[in-house]
Amino acid sequence: MKKRAFTLVELLAVISIIAVLLAILMPSLRKAKEMAARVACLSNQKQLGLAWVMYAQDNDNRIVYGGTLAVEELAVAESQFHRGETPWAFVRLKNEEPSDKLSKELMDQVVKVLGPTCRPDRIIFAKAVPRTRSGKIMRRILKSLVKDEPIGDTTTIENPECVEKLKKLVGYKGTG
Repeated sequence: MKKRAFTLVELLAVISIIAVLLAILMPSLRKAKEMAARVACLSNQKQLGLAWVMYAQDNDNRIVYGGTLAVEELAVAESQFHRGETPWAFVRLKNEEPSDKLSKELMDQVVKVLGPTCRPDRIIFAKAVPRTRSGKIMRRILKSLVKDEPIGDTTTIENPECVEKLKKLVGYKGTG
């Protein structure tokens, strides 16, 4: 019994079919690879933003600012669809007036200590922040302001007037 081998025409036909299938599949595979890279990047950015906020929570709500101009620095995270959680910084200054230079100095310090992906989306210079016994209540209020969600109970705040001022500073459109 004689073994039959592929002819050159059959071999070329199989190769051309494989080439056509690859041409059809490659754009889809490229898009899937890009989407996977985006998801990984988004996850990394969320983790770094969360690290920035956790750093603040572990250090008496102080962000990574080494200067002496600020009395208080706080960070909360805002959820964004494409970027994950991005930090917002609330800064109460001693005697200095808010400025773009000061904002840049603060952002440079964050980038230096935690990296460029932890750069805050916004820095809000406030005269006062909510004062409570528990930092958890203060973070809830600030997070609600950032996310335009109802603020909830504010009866335990020592200075409720500052919440109204913060609403104007952040452009709060929610209810409460």
